[in-house]
Amino acid sequence: MSAFVVSKSHIDAMLRVALADNPYRSHQRYMCWYIGGHLEWVTPETASDLGQMLIDENVASVCYRYQEEDDSNLPGPLDEYWLEEYEYSHNPLARTPTPEEGLKLISCYEYQSCEHAGWNASCVRLFCQALKDELISRLAGYENAPWEWTESEELQAV
Repeated sequence: MSAFVVSKSHIDAMLRVALADNPYRSHQRYMCWYIGGHLEWVTPETASDLGQMLIDENVASVCYRYQEEDDSNLPGPLDEYWLEEYEYSHNPLARTPTPEEGLKLISCYEYQSCEHAGWNASCVRLFCQALKDELISRLAGYENAPWEWTESEELQAV
């Protein structure tokens, strides 16, 4: 399996998805993540810290995969943005990915970041799972689908 450091645009897009309002919920931006043993809400103010965690996890995975001690010159964007501190800034011109695109963003990110032994217990993996769960709830038709499949659903004509 090959791995690469995802682009800064990829990290930015994941954060835009996490910060986007969910039209099916009465409260907004309820998604949270853990850092240093305490809960943090995903907000524009915490997005830079979360983005840095996403980058660090991805870089750790790629370094592990290729047995690199140095995080420069890794497969990924040529600008090596991960060598600098990450700062999220909202770009009003940037499109927020759809739920389907968001799910694909997360799948790509997880594939690139799961190589090292610490992945399964990482806060970042838990964040990705929470974001996937959130995006699934945003899919068209999800809100109106039955919670439990009963005989009445089974016998309905398509």
